[in-house]
Amino acid sequence: CPVSAIFEESDVPEQWKDYIAKNADPFKGDANLPKSPTREKWEAEKAQEGSAANLYYQKYAPKA
Repeated sequence: CPVSAIFEESDVPEQWKDYIAKNADPFKGDANLPKSPTREKWEAEKAQEGSAANLYYQKYAPKA
């Protein structure tokens, strides 16, 4: 998101104010938010052809 699109809540343009509550709703209460994969799981997926980790390391090989 461009820096120019980030506002303090009090400075949000009127046309976007409805999104303040919509964006906050998933973080209220006991929402089941997705969890990021653990490092061990990510490392294990590196060897699985076509997995997200495998594709990532094919595209961005670690520098030696």
